Amino acid sequence: MLYELKILNKYFFPSLLMCFFINFSYCGEAAHSVELNTGITSALELSMLSDFDAYDKKLFLLGEHYRGIGESLKASSAYWKIVEGFPESPFYPDSMLRLGQMYQKLGDLQKSRDLLAVFMDRFSGHYLEHEARDSLVSVERSLAGQLTGSRKQAAGRMIEALKLQRSGDNQAALEIYQNISVPQWSEEIRLLSIVASCRNKDFTGACKLIEEYRSDYPESKWNELISALAGECSSGMRKIQEAAESRHFDIQTDRQYSFLR
Repeated sequence: MLYELKILNKYFFPSLLMCFFINFSYCGEAAHSVELNTGITSALELSMLSDFDAYDKKLFLLGEHYRGIGESLKASSAYWKIVEGFPESPFYPDSMLRLGQMYQKLGDLQKSRDLLAVFMDRFSGHYLEHEARDSLVSVERSLAGQLTGSRKQAAGRMIEALKLQRSGDNQAALEIYQNISVPQWSEEIRLLSIVASCRNKDFTGACKLIEEYRSDYPESKWNELISALAGECSSGMRKIQEAAESRHFDIQTDRQYSFLR
């Protein structure tokens, strides 16, 4: 028995003490790192890092703590560290879902939708799948609401441009068309821009717009109208060229016969 105690005293206890020191140092560094990155200040938060759990678990617990008290930005920071640095962590799927939900609360709906969509695609059958689906539906509805608002605003600007165009102020109408960005209306907006350019007698600009339109919409239902506008542009450019040549001829003639005056 005495011999065994001597062995324990000589080999085991020093090793145990060294292991304890290494683990304690690791946890202290981890706590310090997370403190710097997420702004941990309270004793409660630091106590969450004082055990010997894995670093990814500590980050996840921090994220859940901040989420529970409504600190979405700090929660996002903790979750993001797992998503970015621990792809093999068992907390990775949960962190991705929570991160998507936090971005929704922070108002970044596009990033929220992207993260939730990735979760649904990669982690089908996960125990949080139904929660993720509900969150994704909520974000999609919010985005649809924003789009509806932008469409209403764009529709108002288009009506304004059409009124200007009918009153003869084609340049002002063209400037409005060029600043409307609604993908679903892009063809119609470009068509109206061509008409405004033609009416403004900017035939060079109109011809360029027609070429781009035909390239992007080869099967357009407005091809007949585009052909008519292209003919109008060609005719307008020809008349401008003839007028320029006529003016040039008149100037040359006037110079030749100026001695008769």
